[in-house]
Amino acid sequence: MIKIIKYKKGLSIMEILVAFTIFLIALLAVVQLFYYSLSIETNSKMKEIALQNLGILSSYIKTANIITFNDTSPYLSAPSGLLNPSGTFVNLNAAPLNTIQFVKPNLFERSIQARVVSDINSSTFPTTLGYHRVALFNVTIRWREKGKFQSINFEFSVSRDIIK
Repeated sequence: MIKIIKYKKGLSIMEILVAFTIFLIALLAVVQLFYYSLSIETNSKMKEIALQNLGILSSYIKTANIITFNDTSPYLSAPSGLLNPSGTFVNLNAAPLNTIQFVKPNLFERSIQARVVSDINSSTFPTTLGYHRVALFNVTIRWREKGKFQSINFEFSVSRDIIK
């Protein structure tokens, strides 16, 4: 009797399915890693732009002489629409800041609050020593990312010398 030897050539369907499944799992991990790194990059770019806009805004408030100090209460005067004492947000380039060249202003909103140092603690910082001519500003810029608001706060002071 003659023995017939069959040689197994190629792969079975089961081997192909197992190899394809392993390949898909590895591919899914790479895609998730790519998506995560892309979202981190987008978030850091938005923070960078927000910080640029905060720098532009604070420099403008400090140097444009739009803030005036009075010797009687209210000690601080600013153009209408600049300050948001209730903490409400308006578009970044809303009046009176609509002439400033911000970076992508349509993506951001701002809230600016200010108070005079003598209003914080009048016994420690009396108006007789000129503390009513120092204002603390709190600027918040926010933007929407993935349906949630992200924000950056910046605090700085503005002062004017008494001219008599």
